[in-house]
Amino acid sequence: MKLNCILFKSTYSDWGFFFLRIGIGFMFILHGFPKITAGIETWNYLGQSMSFLGIGSGYTFFGFLAAFSEAIGGLFLILGLLTRLGG
Repeated sequence: MKLNCILFKSTYSDWGFFFLRIGIGFMFILHGFPKITAGIETWNYLGQSMSFLGIGSGYTFFGFLAAFSEAIGGLFLILGLLTRLGG
């Protein structure tokens, strides 16, 4: 009985984590890629949330970083790159 629990955990939980990683990474890409391709106005709008932290300039840069990290982070999550560092 104990052996079956170990086999169940190692086999099916790995597949579950794999499908979760693919699904969540795909959702990140779906939400991040349009932000990257939208242009400077969207980056400026995204970056304006930095004003809540007291940062008053560079909105376009911070908006681009947010969109880039969302899209590329989703790709890295799907590929499994640098996932150990993030967890």
